[in-house]
Amino acid sequence: MSEGKQHQEIVKADPQYRRRILTAYLIGIAVLFVFFRYAFPQMISAFRRLDLHTSFIIGEIISIVFLLLFIFPSLYLINVGNNIRKHGQVPYSGMKVLRDTKIRTGKRAAFQANVLVWLGHTAIVLAIAGSIAMHFLFAEVWHSPILRNLPLF
Repeated sequence: MSEGKQHQEIVKADPQYRRRILTAYLIGIAVLFVFFRYAFPQMISAFRRLDLHTSFIIGEIISIVFLLLFIFPSLYLINVGNNIRKHGQVPYSGMKVLRDTKIRTGKRAAFQANVLVWLGHTAIVLAIAGSIAMHFLFAEVWHSPILRNLPLF
């Protein structure tokens, strides 16, 4: 190695952690497949049998809950960004990685930490704003004259 280049530390991948992540990913795909193959069609047919008012309420609740679920990954991003700031390096001390990763420090690590925290906060704001917008969208449809003219009311 030449004198001008600094020695780059590398965090080694944890094979057991990689296997656990892959197993969880495959189990997740299998669960989603079973859900969409068997449970989802039954839920849709049950949903179609409901009266209009109830189906609107359930549809609104499902839409808003789905949007609000994005808050949890956002909190994880904020946590990772704060840990990077605290330790001053990416990956931070104790962070497990899926592949061998060079440690970044200084301005690059600070920039990555700031991006993760900013992205997490932005996703939270968008999830909340989207939920509020979804509520007003459902209210607009519910109070529309076209829907009121249906013989169901």
